[in-house]
Amino acid sequence: MEGRSLMSRRVAVAAVLATAMVATATSVPALGLDGDRWFEVKLTASDAASGDYFGEAAAIDGDTLVASKTGFDLYTMFSGSVIVFERERSGWTEVAELIASDAQDSDHFGDSVDIEGDTIVVGASDQDNGGVFSARQGAVYVFTRTVSGWVESAKLVPAGIQDDEFLGTSVRIAGDTIVAGAPNPDVLGGGSVYIWTRVRAGWVESGKLTAPDDGIQNFAWELDFDGETIVVGDARDDEIGTNAGAGYIYTRSRFGWNDPVKIAAPDGTDGDGFGGSMAVSGNVVAVGAAGDDDLGDASGSVYIFKRSRRGWHPTAKLNASDGAAGDFFGRVTLDGETLGVIAGGGFTAHEGALYVYKNERGAWVEAARLSPTDVSDYVAFGRSALAIDNGTIAVGAWYDDEGALDAGAVYVYSALPNR
Repeated sequence: MEGRSLMSRRVAVAAVLATAMVATATSVPALGLDGDRWFEVKLTASDAASGDYFGEAAAIDGDTLVASKTGFDLYTMFSGSVIVFERERSGWTEVAELIASDAQDSDHFGDSVDIEGDTIVVGASDQDNGGVFSARQGAVYVFTRTVSGWVESAKLVPAGIQDDEFLGTSVRIAGDTIVAGAPNPDVLGGGSVYIWTRVRAGWVESGKLTAPDDGIQNFAWELDFDGETIVVGDARDDEIGTNAGAGYIYTRSRFGWNDPVKIAAPDGTDGDGFGGSMAVSGNVVAVGAAGDDDLGDASGSVYIFKRSRRGWHPTAKLNASDGAAGDFFGRVTLDGETLGVIAGGGFTAHEGALYVYKNERGAWVEAARLSPTDVSDYVAFGRSALAIDNGTIAVGAWYDDEGALDAGAVYVYSALPNR
């Protein structure tokens, strides 16, 4: 108990400052139609330990990057932590490690993360919230940057939350709104998206989106949010084929959140898994279908939908230029005119690759294919963490062994225009 009390006092300020560690950039060859030169930085935690799984989730905003260590053991196992890096002229420097003030074993703090400005949001999908062990209600933690560092400023748990909802499996923040997924996978139609709004007094629960179909399973496992639009995937939707998949698009109006628009692949079929990953930026939505078979069994593809006055319509289908069976191309991240897609990011001998697409006058063109310079098998490159901001892309490899067995790593890619 004394140790827990000491830790609580330490994390009341919410940041465990780490020894500064600066990563070094190395040039990476790119398959670029525009001649851009790409640079790779590999980040590892300064206190890397076996089974940390650093890089299971990551997010980036400007010159700040956050990545989780869900396997971090505060007491015995999987309580979790989040590492904060800041980019300076000399490179990326580790500046803080965030731990929940009420951390417990198996919380999986860091299952999801996001950052905007001076606010970091962290999901802890197995948090029990004072209930019985393994209640797995989940929670969302908010950290705020102050002059003295990062401080835990709120813990968000919706009123009436039930056991096994796994709140925090996915989280996003944009402006004064936080959205978090609670897939409730054991109940058909049980998934929800909870919404909070920032007011002067803090964060208040302001909405809840529920699965629009009682037959949906794992609704809200994957979501994205850009401030005005929430997209939610359901890779197991069966309307056009067994596990063909679907996506739901919610838009905000002055009256609240409109009823969802359901989208599906125009050529969808059994096992495509459309909606297994979704991203939104303005009037564009990218949807991964990692099970699609265009270039061989489970080669994968990405669909682009665009909003017009008449609604959302598919405008493009993307396949990797070197796609092949078993690539599972389809984990997506989107920011303006730049789209990142991961292929081969599973627990297989495929080392994984990041494909970068640029929107050139309405056509999405493959601009680069990137993979780690120290490439190795079974590192889960991009399997979970993939984030983008202003041309910088972060990719997690949470089975990487550089610091220790399965300690994990995050690769950061940025382009230098050839002009």
